Amino acid sequence: MISYLERLRRELEDVVGHADASELTVAPPGKWSAAQILEHLFLTYKGTNGGLIRCLKQGRPLVTRATLKHRSATLLVVNLGYMPPGVKAPGMTVPGGMSLEETQRAIMPELQQMGLGLDDC
Repeated sequence: MISYLERLRRELEDVVGHADASELTVAPPGKWSAAQILEHLFLTYKGTNGGLIRCLKQGRPLVTRATLKHRSATLLVVNLGYMPPGVKAPGMTVPGGMSLEETQRAIMPELQQMGLGLDDC
């Protein structure tokens, strides 16, 4: 698992390090900008870290068994890279207007914390 997070870290650093703010903040009509996608990723990492902390405190997983619907969605999105149109992000992961600079500062520590939390779990 950690090798995937390391690869993700390198890819994020590469993208963020080689683009200027004007490139990251422009978005096609009705779509998120790269800066908003980075904020979305930050929020998902932060939420995952909160869940990992709760699991560790309770000493057990806090999830139910995956259904066929869950497994099918995972196959489509994760394995095949297909994002069905019209699917909305969960509310707590929708970009809320963090500055690009704040997102850039916060995302890597959150990703590192996620790796540590996964190791602990």
